[in-house]
Amino acid sequence: MIEWYSKSINLMPTSGISKECVPEMVAKSNVCLRDRSDVLFQSLHKHNVPFLIFSAGVGDILEEVLQQNNLMYPNIKIIANFMNFNEKNKLIGFKNDLIHTFNKNQSSVENSDYFGHVKSRNNIILLGDSLGDLDMAAGVQDVNTMLKIGFLNFKIDENLPQYMDAYDIVLSDDQTMDVIVELLQNIL
Repeated sequence: MIEWYSKSINLMPTSGISKECVPEMVAKSNVCLRDRSDVLFQSLHKHNVPFLIFSAGVGDILEEVLQQNNLMYPNIKIIANFMNFNEKNKLIGFKNDLIHTFNKNQSSVENSDYFGHVKSRNNIILLGDSLGDLDMAAGVQDVNTMLKIGFLNFKIDENLPQYMDAYDIVLSDDQTMDVIVELLQNIL
């Protein structure tokens, strides 16, 4: 799996992608955020709650999706695979070590300033859509409370027992942020 992911992402520089085409690619794509993501992002911004998006995807794409939806707030930090462009704005590779499903944990971001910025925060709401996402908070120091919410989107009957064992709350085939928004309304 890691080898396949590495090969596929390393093929991207051969595609001729330029920095200027990223906004157009996002605008023409069918990517969409879960319903009420805007409410969630706005609430976290309003209350100055740090929001980390930790992804094995392409960070430039994620950032552009948020920008085109007017949701790229200062409290948001994206840790993902960011593209590296040459002086002609052509993609030549990626900036840091590859982040993939099996290394999405604190060791992937040790050099990030994010954890230093939030070290006084000791409560985490972890949202994930795979069992591997549970490792995203591994290594984070001084956590008092962690609520793990899993989105189970595929092979629901087959995967439900594992998700129920691993996550505190499991949302099956739920394309909304309703539960998280309601939860935060009671906390913030």
